[in-house]
Amino acid sequence: MAGKVGRPAKPGKVHWLAGNPSKKPLNQLTGEFNPDVELAKCPPHLRREARKHYRLIGEELLRYGLVSKLDFGLLSMLAVNWAKWQWAQKRVDDLNAEDEEHGEAGYVATTPNGYKVISVYEQLARTAESSYHKLSAEFGLSPSNRSRVQPGNPQMGLPGMDEPEQPMGSALGDFSA
Repeated sequence: MAGKVGRPAKPGKVHWLAGNPSKKPLNQLTGEFNPDVELAKCPPHLRREARKHYRLIGEELLRYGLVSKLDFGLLSMLAVNWAKWQWAQKRVDDLNAEDEEHGEAGYVATTPNGYKVISVYEQLARTAESSYHKLSAEFGLSPSNRSRVQPGNPQMGLPGMDEPEQPMGSALGDFSA
C-alpha cells in the first residue's frame, strides 16, 4: 500500500501489556478504532466462484475477529480476483493441454507478425494474482502479514479497565445468495 513506510505502529494493547515502554499517554493506547466484528452480506452479482471464496474467507476472518461490514468492498474485490485468477489459470491449463507440440499455448501467443508474447490469459492470471496478493495483505492472509493485523471487537480489554459494551446479535450477517 502506497504511503506506508517502515514498521506498522504497535497496537495500543501491545504497548500496555509490555509495560508501556514508550510512555505513551493512556488515551493514545485506548483510542484505536475497532469496528464491530461482522461480515456483510455477500454481493449477489458476484460469480459463483467469487461468492464461494467470499464466504470461505469471510467466515475465517469473522472467526478471528478480523472483519467488519466496513471491509465489504475489499473482501468483494479479493473474491473477484480469486475468481478471475481461477478462470484465467484454467484457460491457460486447457490451452497448454491442447497444444500437443510444445504444451505452452496457454503461456505464449504468437502475434500476426510472428512474434512470441505472453498470452492474454497468462497476463490476466498474473494481474489477478498480483491484485489478490495486495488485497490479502490487508486482511493478514499470508504468514508474514498476520503479525500486522489485529482483531476488532470483541477482544481482550486492558487490565484494570472496564470491557466495552458490545451489542449482541448475529455476527455472521446474512449469507444468502
